[in-house]
Amino acid sequence: MKSLLEIHQDLLRNQQAIDKDEVEQFLSRFEQNVMATAPRNSLSYALDLKTMKYVYVSANCSIFTGKTVEDFKNKGMDLLLEIMHKADFKALSYDLFPAMQEKYLELSLEDRKNTVFELYYRLIHAGTGMETPVVEYSSYARYDDEGSPTFSTGVIYESPLAMDGVRGIVRHIDSDAQTTLFDRCDFHALDVLTKTEKAIVQSFIKNQSRDCIAADLNISIHTVRTHFKNIYKKLDINKEADLLGVVKI
Repeated sequence: MKSLLEIHQDLLRNQQAIDKDEVEQFLSRFEQNVMATAPRNSLSYALDLKTMKYVYVSANCSIFTGKTVEDFKNKGMDLLLEIMHKADFKALSYDLFPAMQEKYLELSLEDRKNTVFELYYRLIHAGTGMETPVVEYSSYARYDDEGSPTFSTGVIYESPLAMDGVRGIVRHIDSDAQTTLFDRCDFHALDVLTKTEKAIVQSFIKNQSRDCIAADLNISIHTVRTHFKNIYKKLDINKEADLLGVVKI
């Protein structure tokens, strides 16, 4: 059985070899852009999707992680197992990020090039053990002849959004506006629920009525009511206000 890290890597990996000169040219442009725009209290990176190694990490990467640039470059994505909250990494790799990637792949190639992923999770400082809620904005860069990205680039900031879970947003950005294509929170407290029950809670969070939930899921209102009863029982709560407390951000 594949590990969570392998599942995550498989979603990102590009099998095409990248010319060394092209890598250097890309990195030169990327570093210039980072130095011009990235705040000091952020972590910027560029990930080679062939090798799954970080080819660039900003020098202030130790702020959130306690790890050095050399740690990132030597260990690549394996380092995520050391610096990410374990439950957050599991939720992202197993469920949330695959759903985000599926939405991304529905787009045309041109629209994919203007798509940004927004992820909320927690990083763990290797030295102090301190948890830091962060938000990561990432996008794919430099596409090969088959239209597959060869790099993933991103920037990570400390986030005011603290939650016991993860959140993923996919946005398409053009010159005039941005469109939210996907927005979902996965709360660890809901891990005891079935897939349908989780979908109902997601709809409930978005203030959808029970009639709308029934229509969206193509089930009867009676079935929705039964699911709510089961949700309350599994979460040991009694009413909607209690459910809002469970998924409070």
